[in-house]
Amino acid sequence: MTEMDKLGSDRQLMQVWNAQIGLAREQLNAAIVALSHEFAGIVVHLDGLIGEMQRLESDEVGLAGIPGADAAARHLQASAAHIDMETTGIRDRIAQSLLHLQFQDRVDQMLGHVQNGVSMLDTAFGQDERRVDFAAILVAMKASSTTQEEEALHQGRDVVGKPGDADELTFF
Repeated sequence: MTEMDKLGSDRQLMQVWNAQIGLAREQLNAAIVALSHEFAGIVVHLDGLIGEMQRLESDEVGLAGIPGADAAARHLQASAAHIDMETTGIRDRIAQSLLHLQFQDRVDQMLGHVQNGVSMLDTAFGQDERRVDFAAILVAMKASSTTQEEEALHQGRDVVGKPGDADELTFF
């Protein structure tokens, strides 16, 4: 294989990696759209539960003073407690979903940085493969870092833990 053939296959490899990263980002973004639709369904469900709870509270007030209505009032109270428990569960699901949205955003940022680095390298090889300034590409990639993990990797440090280990995210 000649040097030019090797360069051509190196560039093709970078272009394939770039396309794979782009595809992964598209799939992540499609997952976000699906998650947004899930949120919409949760909100509709929550609105329905809140409306039902308000109706039950109104019915309970209307039963006050009516002979024999104690059992119905207790049933309404139990129903309202069940609805309150359901809304708490929904709030928890929403909070967890928001955390997943933040992780998706973080992954998309990092993949975007890798994709930009591959593009810079591909462009540099296309201009003059003998004069690729790898140090300048690394400086540009480091300057675009937005997460603590990326900073650590650019400094040659191991990344300890995973973002999924924490309940909250820190962006800088």
